[in-house]
Amino acid sequence: MAKLAAVVDALDAIPETYREAYVKADDGRYVLQLDGAPRGFVDAARLNEFRDNNRNLQAELAKIQETLKQYEGLDPKEAREALEERKRQEEALRKKELLRAEEVEQRIHAAIEPLAKQIEAERKARADAERTLAERALESEIVSVARRAGELQPGAEDVLVSKARAAGWQLHDGHIVQMANGAPVYSNKRPGEYRSLDEWIAEEAGVKFGWVWKATVGAPPPGTRSATPPGVIDPRDREAFRKNLTDIASGKKKVAPLT
Repeated sequence: MAKLAAVVDALDAIPETYREAYVKADDGRYVLQLDGAPRGFVDAARLNEFRDNNRNLQAELAKIQETLKQYEGLDPKEAREALEERKRQEEALRKKELLRAEEVEQRIHAAIEPLAKQIEAERKARADAERTLAERALESEIVSVARRAGELQPGAEDVLVSKARAAGWQLHDGHIVQMANGAPVYSNKRPGEYRSLDEWIAEEAGVKFGWVWKATVGAPPPGTRSATPPGVIDPRDREAFRKNLTDIASGKKKVAPLT
């Protein structure tokens, strides 16, 4: 049986029946095209890949052999024990560093804690002092407004302050305001404005607690009743007393003593 050449210079050397199986190559020669590779055939690409892999494996083997030379004569058991000991030492060092960091933090906290307590005590003392000053300012204003309405009886200041507090007078947003049910009380005469202490004394305190003020007009002789001077209200005249509460509170009018 005639054999076909893998490569020929010209197709004349190939029987006409098989010429279609040849393809012209770049060099002008004709190459036989096969369906699959012949048995034992390795193409150039796979051969190059095999060579590259072989070189890489040889290089890795050389590195391994060089590494093994460093451990010649080393006992594997001793090596494992040495590695375990190294791990133990590293763990002990890590714990020591953690303890040292915790100790430093404790020392810092111990140094800062007294200062923090002192700052907190000063802050509390300052807040208490500011609150006390505010309370005194409120009490002083209540007494001052009450004195404008007339001369107070001895010891009446504390009573009037107590009554004012019970009526809801307090400091609210830096202002002296009468509070009721959690809301400020507004003036009956000045829409949109808070009620003033003067109004409270004229409209409420003067009626309920009028006894805290002294009468400023001398009493007539016993058994007689003189005419009430201008600007003085007869305490027996309830209607006149009610109508003139504002003037009484402001000091424009006085209340005559009972006779």
